[in-house]
Amino acid sequence: MPEPIDITPPSAPTTDCPVQWLPGHPLIVQNLEFSSELAGEDLLSAVELAVESSAPVPIEQLAWGWYHDPTKNRVLVYMSLREMCLRIAPDFEAADYVYPAFLAALGEAVVAPCIRLILTGSDISAVYFSENTSLPDWIISRRHKSDSAENLAVLSGDAEGPVEELLSQSLQALKQLIPADQQSLLPDSVTRITDSKSDSNHAIHISTETIHLQTGAVQLDERLLLEGNAAYNCDLRDENFQAEKRKCHLIADRLWKGLIASSIAAAILMALLILNLATAVWQQMLEKEIEAQVPAVNRVEEKESLLASIELFSTAALQPFQALETMNASRPDSLYFRNLRAGAERESDEEQFFIRMRGIASSAAEVDRFAASIRSNPLFSEVELADVRSRNNRTDFNLSILIPAHSETPSPGP
Repeated sequence: MPEPIDITPPSAPTTDCPVQWLPGHPLIVQNLEFSSELAGEDLLSAVELAVESSAPVPIEQLAWGWYHDPTKNRVLVYMSLREMCLRIAPDFEAADYVYPAFLAALGEAVVAPCIRLILTGSDISAVYFSENTSLPDWIISRRHKSDSAENLAVLSGDAEGPVEELLSQSLQALKQLIPADQQSLLPDSVTRITDSKSDSNHAIHISTETIHLQTGAVQLDERLLLEGNAAYNCDLRDENFQAEKRKCHLIADRLWKGLIASSIAAAILMALLILNLATAVWQQMLEKEIEAQVPAVNRVEEKESLLASIELFSTAALQPFQALETMNASRPDSLYFRNLRAGAERESDEEQFFIRMRGIASSAAEVDRFAASIRSNPLFSEVELADVRSRNNRTDFNLSILIPAHSETPSPGP
């Protein structure tokens, strides 16, 4: 038998599930004990072999299941003819789970010997536990004496009526089947299943009501009954049917988990989409704000450009005049200028000013000394002397001077 999926704690949300509860009277119950080394498939094979060897008919004609107590490695096996189960429970094949009703008596280990009574619409079962065990030592079931449809509906809980009176004959008949030394353990209350649910991991939860026969008081309870492998092992259908159910449950689980994963992925994508949309809106708002500031920025740039032009005019444009003042400070009295032209020109993306002049001096030596004094001045980047002609104590010359626009004009000498 294939192993079922791992079962998580039974706190998962529960959903309605069709569980078919069979009465106990058509079932044969056995208590088996196995080696503690057996587990999983080995334990299942051992249980199946024990059922096959003890069954009066071929195992293919049986409906059987088993409940395992792992603390002591004991197994409660119950079986019946498959045809009989089909007559008692028409939904035997269609139900998700099929369990005997006396499983409702199982639970935590009891401390002292006791008997629990489980009531169905067809019979009543006495389940005896010895001390410190979670598996019963024996289970005795007895059909109700009354076969009236109204009475059976009252006993099953489908209709209201005097349950105590209807149970009196059934309890008397059941008491005769119980060993005399254990009859004193019979309780004054019976328990019947009112509802059953399975959570998303196929753990079985049951709701029960305990009816006190003397007072008629009813106590409600809800608890986990089966989980993990037990939810399948306790089923009365054959191994192939259980395997098919496990396969369907596994597919349903994977589809459910896939749906959850898809929902989470869709939520993440939606969040990313909203974030992307918000980012796009914010970017558009930022672009509009920047566009709104463009005219102001242009005006600022225009003002800065105007200020730069004014500064250039106030400083660099006046350099030729300051340069003339500097040159005049070092000019000898016998040297004077006949013609002068000043302007600006750009060379290698750098603006510079020029002064071109024609002059007269008393001698060529005097012209050379004047040109040398100008070359020594850091204000001038280039000084070129040309066309020097001497005649009758008169020397004519042409002088070209370049002044960088960013040069700082030194103060003229005294």
